Amino acid sequence: MLVSDVKYIKDYVIEVTLRTGEVKRYDLKKWLFSDINPILYKFRKLNHFKKVRVENGIIVWGDDEMDFTPDHMVEMEVNHKEKIPRDNKFSRLLKEGRKSQLLSPLQAKNQLKRRGINV
Repeated sequence: MLVSDVKYIKDYVIEVTLRTGEVKRYDLKKWLFSDINPILYKFRKLNHFKKVRVENGIIVWGDDEMDFTPDHMVEMEVNHKEKIPRDNKFSRLLKEGRKSQLLSPLQAKNQLKRRGINV
């Protein structure tokens, strides 16, 4: 699995976008603090850890001192509840600046009631 983008989220959590479009989160804290390799000690400092990037489809830190592919990070994957925005009608309208076509909460509630759905 090749990576197209990686973002630092918080603590030792990164969000990885695969070239397939799939988005996953990984928490590397447990692994990073249990490894005794002295080369990796500097990445325990968040200012170094935050400098994550993608090179040739691989997640990289430093001068290639630490690197991963998602295939090697399965046990670090985080099941997160936070929804990742997708390209849907709502986000398209916001991007296009057409907020007037969006329903207010009251309008949405009334529309649902008209359809026989109680909220």
